[in-house]
Amino acid sequence: MYADDTKVYGEADSEVDIKRLQSDLDSLVDWADTWQLKFNADKCKVLHLGNKNQKATYKMRKHGSEEIIDLQETTLEKDLGVHMDPELKFSQHLESSFGPTTFGVRNCVWAPYLEKDKKLIESVLRRATKVIGGLKDLSYEQRLKRVGLPSMVYRRLRGDMIETYKFTHCLYATQDRLFTVDKKSVTRGHSYILLKPRVKTTLRQNFFTQRVIDRWNALPANVVEAPSVNAFKNRLDAVIESYVHSVEVPPTQNSYDQKIIEKV
Repeated sequence: MYADDTKVYGEADSEVDIKRLQSDLDSLVDWADTWQLKFNADKCKVLHLGNKNQKATYKMRKHGSEEIIDLQETTLEKDLGVHMDPELKFSQHLESSFGPTTFGVRNCVWAPYLEKDKKLIESVLRRATKVIGGLKDLSYEQRLKRVGLPSMVYRRLRGDMIETYKFTHCLYATQDRLFTVDKKSVTRGHSYILLKPRVKTTLRQNFFTQRVIDRWNALPANVVEAPSVNAFKNRLDAVIESYVHSVEVPPTQNSYDQKIIEKV
């Protein structure tokens, strides 16, 4: 019996952090020996993340012996079906395996911000709609209209807004709030205007909690203040309907028509 898919992680910004992480690794090996679970030390690897990471060398004792080896460093590792890289760009994961259904579900966890990755994901639908009889000579957006499919850009935008609604209306039981509502913003917009904290890195700028704020704040009040998730979806669809088949996202300023939605 082997202890597959076991992970040890922690900060590694200082010598103290490195010693603590090595101690955790040693404790895990001792625990595995006690319970007769085998770690194949030759297959265990280290993935360094973060700009401040000291990129230390970690050691591991082989099961059933006193031999200690240095763990190999890796720059790409597959974990639960997802290829992880040190910069968390996931471009290599996209190149290896992807599909419109998969990334429609996962877009709130990760969404592409590099243009080449966006085009790669969209290319799935481009190719699929082109093989349908009678649609080959039409433009991509025309093909989507004919088959009634939204673009991947639209799906990511809509999915982000729906999840933001759930978080801002406390529909998830979380200990920490992901967003901060601007209580001082009462003269314009809506009652759920979100504060946008300053961040330094491009990676952080594209986190879910950052990338959704401008578009959420630009939504009309009658949309974000909808009484239920289904009502929000209906009202949201009404204001972004012109982008359903588009590969372009709406601008963040004055981007939506101020429509009065009577139906819930």
